[in-house]
Amino acid sequence: MPGGIGPVSRRTADACRTHWGDAEAFPGGREEEIFYRLAIGRVCYSRSLQRLYFTESTYAPVHGVVSAALRGLGKVPAVEQLHLDPHRIFSAACRIPLAGGDSEAVLTALRLAGVEVILLG
Repeated sequence: MPGGIGPVSRRTADACRTHWGDAEAFPGGREEEIFYRLAIGRVCYSRSLQRLYFTESTYAPVHGVVSAALRGLGKVPAVEQLHLDPHRIFSAACRIPLAGGDSEAVLTALRLAGVEVILLG
């Protein structure tokens, strides 16, 4: 395919799918590994860190759902942009702190909006 990345070997594809959707793959939910679990229409919530991680897309407006749910609770969302590099050139995911009761309401709103939620320890 012109302009594409080219064919992906079976070995690489299998390695990428090894722990897809397995919440125990990354115990403790280290942030640098959470990034690899995100996709359009999928978020990760780390119970131990009490943070929600997501990528934004016009196809799955996660930020809008999260903001609306938190505004309904009388809260202001504090979304932080994460980067893949120390120079802050390559945007990775967004992170937002969510405490106990807030997380339940936000995660429910996301599920109702059709977003897949992965819960990590």
